[in-house]
Amino acid sequence: MGLTAFAARIDVSPSWLSRIERDRANPSPDLLRRIAMELNRERHVRVAIAEITRPDMRRDEHLPADY
Repeated sequence: MGLTAFAARIDVSPSWLSRIERDRANPSPDLLRRIAMELNRERHVRVAIAEITRPDMRRDEHLPADY
């Protein structure tokens, strides 16, 4: 996910998020919480995708191993 999409998901401008990322701005505790919650949610998505695509869970044997 890109910076613009992530910024939209946590309801801040991309430029503000970029400043935080480059250590040029100090986010509020509320914004830190929103960032952490969104990153945590994304981690769960990645874990779910990894679980679904495990070779021993694959049902379609014709799919390539790195599908």
